[in-house]
Amino acid sequence: MSDKTTPKSRAVEAKDIKQPECEPQTPQHLMQAGGKKLSLAEVERLKEFNQYYTHTVLSGKHFIALKRYSAVNGKLVITFDPLPQFKNYFLADPEVAGMNPGKAWLCWPGKNFMPGGVTFQPNVEACPKDVFNMWQGFDVTAEEGDVGTFTHHVRQVLCGGDEEVSRYFIQWLAHMLQKPDVRPSVAILLKSVEGTGKGTMVRPLAEILGPHFVQLNGDSLLTGRFNSIVANRLLVFADEVQLTDQKVADTLKAMISEPTVSMERKNIDAEPMPNFARFIFASNHDHVLLAGQRERRYLVIEPDAKYAQNQAHFNQFYSWLNQGGGASKLLHYLLHLDINDFNPHKAPVTRGLIAEKLQSMKPVQQWCYEWLEKAATVDPLPARIDGKDLAGKYRDWAKLNMHMDILQRAAETEVGNLMKAMQISKKRPDPKGPRLYQLAEAKEMCKRFAGILGHSEDEVFSEL
Repeated sequence: MSDKTTPKSRAVEAKDIKQPECEPQTPQHLMQAGGKKLSLAEVERLKEFNQYYTHTVLSGKHFIALKRYSAVNGKLVITFDPLPQFKNYFLADPEVAGMNPGKAWLCWPGKNFMPGGVTFQPNVEACPKDVFNMWQGFDVTAEEGDVGTFTHHVRQVLCGGDEEVSRYFIQWLAHMLQKPDVRPSVAILLKSVEGTGKGTMVRPLAEILGPHFVQLNGDSLLTGRFNSIVANRLLVFADEVQLTDQKVADTLKAMISEPTVSMERKNIDAEPMPNFARFIFASNHDHVLLAGQRERRYLVIEPDAKYAQNQAHFNQFYSWLNQGGGASKLLHYLLHLDINDFNPHKAPVTRGLIAEKLQSMKPVQQWCYEWLEKAATVDPLPARIDGKDLAGKYRDWAKLNMHMDILQRAAETEVGNLMKAMQISKKRPDPKGPRLYQLAEAKEMCKRFAGILGHSEDEVFSEL
């Protein structure tokens, strides 16, 4: 559809419709509405309604799917209006066959009518003919050209020169455009100081995706009750997020991983919808993510701070985007990029993800991490240690770092459970003495601790 604006009504004066010079080919059943005969001009007028309106069913109720102009982003967006509300758009317009034009269109056999429901399906061939599809395609035309400005921004600025991470990130974007109906289970998290262009990177993607892109501030609109904002998106960019709350983390975990999303709008019952949304989160906080021990859903990237407020770099980027047709060139590049070796369900492990996991650990795990880090460099581990003494080390650390006064018995239980998870057992070297933890050498202890997080010791411990 080339027309990108919607007048206040779709009424067309009869005098503006050019009458055909030959016998009309319009089928007879389309020449009437509600039992009343239509003129050729009125038929053409109702046909024009089909460019913008579709009568469909959502949550078992009848609605008009309306494509209207959005003053926010200048794009056509889809809203759903009840049938009585739809007629009100035409109260001041000339009647059609003696009826309100909206009513006439509803009674007309040639209207867009899709009673099978509503979906979002980028693979249009997979969408049943009687189902209204909210997919509207890409908003720009692909054009071959230079994208070095964009790839440099991703590789050097956002990914800090890390070739493996930047390659995965760019393939992740290409996968979104080449296989929009195959949803990955990996989200992107950008952490940095302000001014490193986290939002700049999504500008051309917003132009490409049009109504299937949305930018949000914070996470409240994603985790609130009415989350229909995700229902017809391929990419959601949420800036200034804080994902350390358990409820927020669980909600987003489901959005990233689950094949469906509940489209819930005001005054409309929740409707399950295919979920093809990808997520890019951005934050300037040190600790952003409530990362579980086996967390694999996030590619955590820490942009290079040296580019912060680098005006020359950003001037070049916006020149490429605005004067150089950057969005069209990026679309062509990503559509033709080889992604045969891309795994949409497994991202590279980054230091950023490890840092988020470490900050999300239980206090006893944080203590053990610091204890082992120190043991690998300046304070070698003893061959064996009494459980009470080990619990005492944990209690001293908790008072100093967490301002927590943990009871001795509770500390012994927590430390004991952690040692058990690391397969460290107790033995009684002296038949009459206490049972002591038999510790391994520092590197082996680090290996066992890292295994709890699902990583190697080299990934977790910076000193190894």
